[in-house]
Amino acid sequence: MTLADDGGLYKVYKSYTDSVSVNNVKKNASKYLTPSMLRAMNLENPLVTGEFVVFKRYFDREINHVENIKGDVGCLSVNGFNKYEEPITLNIEYRYMDGWRIDYVHVDLKESASDFQRKITCPLDRF
Repeated sequence: MTLADDGGLYKVYKSYTDSVSVNNVKKNASKYLTPSMLRAMNLENPLVTGEFVVFKRYFDREINHVENIKGDVGCLSVNGFNKYEEPITLNIEYRYMDGWRIDYVHVDLKESASDFQRKITCPLDRF
């Protein structure tokens, strides 16, 4: 059994976006974020909890995603459009720690949809 056998990173991402809201992000963050990510963030700051941590607010619609896992590190790139119809890619690095947890996030505004990620981009260039 590999670490990918749990259904993949996109399934973990969807669980996060379906479960976490502005109202419960402080309570649920430790279920989805690594300890280092939690230390780096100020969950008392409404900007952090309202925009950065609640990823579903980035997308008005998702187009596709790509992912890759190597050992206990995984990367997921989600492509879509924001509410202004601007193309955007959300690159998330995961660590496996009793389940996949978000360790780093990078938001990338694209010039056009033709610039969407077709291969995985790990925010910290681990692959």
